[in-house]
Amino acid sequence: KLKKIDYTVGCSSVSLSLKNLDIPDYPDEEYPYPAFETSNKGLKKRLAYVFSFANLTGYAVQDITEQIKQSEEDEYSIREYSELDYQVTYNKNCILSMATTTVTVAAHFNYYSESYNISLINGMEIIIDDIVRQDMMNELTAFCNGKLRNIINDAIEENDYSEAPEIIGMLQENEFDVRNLNYFRFSKDGIVFEYSFGFPHVYLAAEPSGDILLTWKEMKGYAKPKGPLYFIFKN
Repeated sequence: KLKKIDYTVGCSSVSLSLKNLDIPDYPDEEYPYPAFETSNKGLKKRLAYVFSFANLTGYAVQDITEQIKQSEEDEYSIREYSELDYQVTYNKNCILSMATTTVTVAAHFNYYSESYNISLINGMEIIIDDIVRQDMMNELTAFCNGKLRNIINDAIEENDYSEAPEIIGMLQENEFDVRNLNYFRFSKDGIVFEYSFGFPHVYLAAEPSGDILLTWKEMKGYAKPKGPLYFIFKN
């Protein structure tokens, strides 16, 4: 049985560094990715796994090696993996949050975004059940849906869709449900829920941002008092 975590005990601090993927056959190739340094050996080991190149991008060393090899042998061959963009959005109060976007190339560029929320007490992922009271999940979902409707209404009001009226229908059919609570990141202003409208590639330029910010003041009524948000709300 797992020991219950005491979120009030404090944690180790971490700092961001940069590593380059070790590709034995191509040591001069540059494939940078983020890494974190900390004096806590157990936490450092856990972070090294979570923020490994393979875990962040979905590409192992063997995959990258093969892509480089093919591009050298065939001038028309395109390396599928392009780059990894990342931003640390929160790193205090025993919480580390980082947003990443992996860019790949096929018939066109593809962008795969994901956020990682890690407790610096034990190195484990923070999920929505850790921070929100179970009896408040439905109320929080409804509140987020109201903010989503505002995003949709603003997009329709601010843009001229006369030449592509189908976009209005694509926007209006969206609704925030409880499953969307699973996708979030921490920021200095509060928690950002990451809603995806899922527009087809041909309409991506018209897709609004689905980021839904709940300020710390707005989150307080939904939060578990002694979970990972303890240090934020203890005062």
